[in-house]
Amino acid sequence: MTIRKKPKLLVLTSTFSRGINDGSPSFVFELCRRLTDSFDIHVVMPHSAGAKREEEIAGIHITRFRYSFTKYQQLIGTSGILPSLSLHPWRYLLIPFFILGQLTTALRLLKKHDYCAIHAHWLIPQGFVAVVARLLLRSSVPVVCTSHGSDIFALKGGIFDAVRRFVLTRTDIVTFVSHALREKALSSLGHFPKTEIIPMGVALEHEFVPSDAPRQNGQILFVGRLIQEKGVQYLIRALPELIRIHPDISLIIVGTGPYETALQEEATALKVDHCVTFLGPLKHGALPELYQFSTVFVLPSLSEGFGLVLVEAMGCECPVIATDLPAIRDIVKDGKTGLLFRPKSATDLADKITYLLDNDEIRHDLGHSGRNYVCGRYDWKIIADRYALLIEGLDVSSHHDVSSNNS
Repeated sequence: MTIRKKPKLLVLTSTFSRGINDGSPSFVFELCRRLTDSFDIHVVMPHSAGAKREEEIAGIHITRFRYSFTKYQQLIGTSGILPSLSLHPWRYLLIPFFILGQLTTALRLLKKHDYCAIHAHWLIPQGFVAVVARLLLRSSVPVVCTSHGSDIFALKGGIFDAVRRFVLTRTDIVTFVSHALREKALSSLGHFPKTEIIPMGVALEHEFVPSDAPRQNGQILFVGRLIQEKGVQYLIRALPELIRIHPDISLIIVGTGPYETALQEEATALKVDHCVTFLGPLKHGALPELYQFSTVFVLPSLSEGFGLVLVEAMGCECPVIATDLPAIRDIVKDGKTGLLFRPKSATDLADKITYLLDNDEIRHDLGHSGRNYVCGRYDWKIIADRYALLIEGLDVSSHHDVSSNNS
């Protein structure tokens, strides 16, 4: 019996957490792990202190590239490239070396292996690296680029718009994690080739599930990176009014980031620090229990590409309140699967939280309908199958083999 070898897929990313205690999202790893059923996955990612240059994890081949001396490899930080650059502008100097390191590593692997496609996460810099590598090798290996949001909303104008257009017009398929993100890209960057809407997923079948245990009365939960764009400052500013009506409430904040100290200082200044707990980053496996025990989950973001934590909370039947943003409307149907509040309005947010705290039946109904809504759309099996079909359906008839060793 002949065993068919799985086609090789090259994945370029700047973030590849496995849900360990580092505050980084794990969705790229989770997608790759599930795609190993269909593909032999090779991941190119940045090196960090203490990490191996090459290793295999969960059936995924990982190659880490260096872009500076180890102690200066700090471009990613704990909250991603953009917050890292905002907090430490000197790290802009690392960008050319980051791109060069990822590009040379990708070129080496493309020459060595025959890949069925390149999957680049984020237009900048990974999409740029994928397109340039293909051009330099004069290869027609298909390129799939996934936009997660920050690559569209941030780094605006001038050269960055030019780079985005360069990538978008030379990529075989661009996937966006929400309809709103695609519309934003189209309106600001113009027409480009084929697009698909495929969000990232959540383990809704076995991990992010409801619990029979009672919820902690009055516990409000936030999970995410502590950066200004996540809007946690407005959640803290809503607390004085909430405490006046519900003096026993508590706010749990999970995550870390450059804005953490400012948030702690604001809580102290508003004299609500006694009911706010900063837990820091948690292992991904610890999150379901928090969602299961909390009374309400709040995502007060100022901008979002998608809002994956909402899906996690809804999977656990935790009622959600989120900012009324275009991308979030893909997930939260106001009054049906959750509640929406006006952007930057601590008053409106306090009113919505009070409404849920005062209405047990509404909380139960929103939690139940929220889970039903996300389970049919965002479970990892559904998402991974969609990506596998998309990649398998790419036209490789004109694929030029640039590998010197197809083993």
